Formats: sequence, C-alpha cells, structure tokens
Amino acid sequence: MNIHSTALAPDAPAPGWPELADVDLLRTLVETERRRRRLDAAMRAAVAEAERRGLAADTGYRDTVELLTDLLRISTHEARRRIEYTAPPAGSRSRKVWRVLWRQQVEPQPVAVTPVRSGHAARPKVQRPELISAGRTH
Repeated sequence: MNIHSTALAPDAPAPGWPELADVDLLRTLVETERRRRRLDAAMRAAVAEAERRGLAADTGYRDTVELLTDLLRISTHEARRRIEYTAPPAGSRSRKVWRVLWRQQVEPQPVAVTPVRSGHAARPKVQRPELISAGRTH
C-alpha cells in the first residue's frame, strides 16, 4: 500500500508574490500562520493518539519514532521531537495554579502610617512585623 503522495499541497502559493499588494501579503502571512498552528495542533493530537494506541507495534514498526520516520519521511531527531512535544511536561503547572500558590505563600506586610508635618501628605512606611508586634513604629 503506497501512502506517500507526490501531489502538491492544495493551497500551495502560486508564483506572483512580487505582484501581491502589501495588504494581501499581510493577510497571507496571518492566514498562513493560523493554518500552520491548526495543522501543528492536529499533528500533535495524531501523534499522541498513535502513541496511546501503540500503533507502531500494530503496524510492524519497532516504535513510534520508526513509524513517523518512515511514514512522514522525517529525521529520527524530528520524530523524537514530535513525540516529546505531544507529552505534557512532567510536573508542569499552569500559570493560574502558580499564581494561586504564590498568593498563598506571600503574606501581606503590615503598614504603619506615620503623619508628616502638617500640610504634607502622610506617607506609608512599611514596618517589620516584629517591630509592630512589639509596639515600636520605627
């Protein structure tokens, strides 16, 4: 069964880039990036599913690296990179979780306001907690 295709990609750019208006070139850049990201996400999902199913062993390959190398005609290094890219990083946490954890660890510092001479605004002074609890303000 031949699964390799030599056909051109369906939306391959035609010659004529120099004649393209600036606004059209900008639109092309944005649209191409949007499509590339969507295709990357699809590739990550497909590789992850192939790994999950053990598809390589079921189709006669030693491992998923060999399957991707042969099927997609990519280097071994690239195949490994794609497989690693599909796996979530060990011990990673989302930014939201880190923010919550950070807020729990950081205690607000007590602030003592000492008025300055009349006519001037009072400036807050951050006091060390042990001085405030001892009743000292300086």
